[in-house]
Amino acid sequence: MKQKTSLLALFIIGLLFSCQKQIAYQETDQFNPYLGSKQQYLSPEKITPLPNNSKLLFVSTVNRHGSRFMSSQKDDIAVWTLLKQAKKQNSLTREGRVLYVQINKLIELQKGNYGLLTTTGKNELKGMGERMYQLNPQFFDENRDIQANATFKERTQDSRDNFLSGLNKKNSLKIELYNGEKGSDYLLRFHKSTPSYSMYLKEKGWEAQYNEVWNSKSMQEMEDRILNKLFDKEFVLHLQSKDFEPIPTEGGYTMYHSKDFVNSLFECYKISKAFTPQLQPKLDNIFTVSEKSTLSYLADIKAFYQKGPGFEGESMSYSNAVSLLSKVTLELEKAVNGEQNKSGYLNFAHAETTLPLITLLNINDCNEAQDELKKGSWRASKWASMGTNIQWFVLEIDSKKYIHLRFNEQPASLPIDSKSKGTFLWEDYSNYVKTLVADYDVDYKDTNYKKMLLQL
Repeated sequence: MKQKTSLLALFIIGLLFSCQKQIAYQETDQFNPYLGSKQQYLSPEKITPLPNNSKLLFVSTVNRHGSRFMSSQKDDIAVWTLLKQAKKQNSLTREGRVLYVQINKLIELQKGNYGLLTTTGKNELKGMGERMYQLNPQFFDENRDIQANATFKERTQDSRDNFLSGLNKKNSLKIELYNGEKGSDYLLRFHKSTPSYSMYLKEKGWEAQYNEVWNSKSMQEMEDRILNKLFDKEFVLHLQSKDFEPIPTEGGYTMYHSKDFVNSLFECYKISKAFTPQLQPKLDNIFTVSEKSTLSYLADIKAFYQKGPGFEGESMSYSNAVSLLSKVTLELEKAVNGEQNKSGYLNFAHAETTLPLITLLNINDCNEAQDELKKGSWRASKWASMGTNIQWFVLEIDSKKYIHLRFNEQPASLPIDSKSKGTFLWEDYSNYVKTLVADYDVDYKDTNYKKMLLQL
């Protein structure tokens, strides 16, 4: 009887645990698991203070830019082009005519703003800076030298400026700004400077899995339902016939298949969430929850294998983050040894920067490789949202030096011993990094980052 009771208890605990994992990915007002890398930044509900009795010596950050407009004219223009064609032929249903108005609204909102931050994105970064200031106002009120780096893209520089406006409350910080150069940014845009990584992307080892979902019955049913909801039968038959001719758009993107229209429409839905509720185009009722799940799974497959954990036994999807990790670690070491002439290095870049770095460090057990990504087991909306950030603080506690690490402003775990969550003895942290970079025949003290990337 006791054994049966124990087994029942274990079953209930297991059931509760599995439910908890599922609940973590349910849609809420703030978190939408289907938005992938377009998920807005989720600021912490409360500020977690730095460890008790700690003295802050140095700070380092790597941030993704905040919520933005679409990076270029593509999906919105593609959807609008097909809707416009159907409108001319009087082939739009009532729902199609409503969608035509909403896509027009989206295009008007984005006109002249492609690639730039939305108001939401600017506020995300300013809030981040304000919360960092509140961790130790005295430290940031002192006359300190801080270098703030960004890529050549305007959205990362704008993110940096908004972060600094929140951080530099008393205008006491002496801030040196640095922008990387296009084509030769070996630290913040390392994905563009690694030949072996470029080859990895061209090989598309994940394509079979992607195509299996793309060509699945659920995708076909989704396509049929949405097209018939928006267009009359004759127009749908034309879209799905062999006579369908690719449609070039004003944005330079060509729609080759009616499923491309559905996918582009989903991209419009995702980006619409980057706007304030008053401005948002109304696209919520286009897709069912099941359809959102399928389309976001396709995007997760790409993110997982292009810049996340990737295949078992391989690391090409994230190994090029070794250059930035080396640079950050060298700066931390100088601060630990009292050789640092700055109080902080702040870096602002892209998802192609933050996600590989998170994976390489295996922050919060992110680096769980899969040869075939199980649906729902890994979400870009969790690991690669807008504003994603990694923060390092060099602390002195009882005459010993520690690295305090945070992911999205919350203390983070690494697969090494810690004093408390997120807080590691410098020796343990540096030895961990040495082990990571040694796998690529790299010494983090080597500052030839171009050479480092070329040899991967």
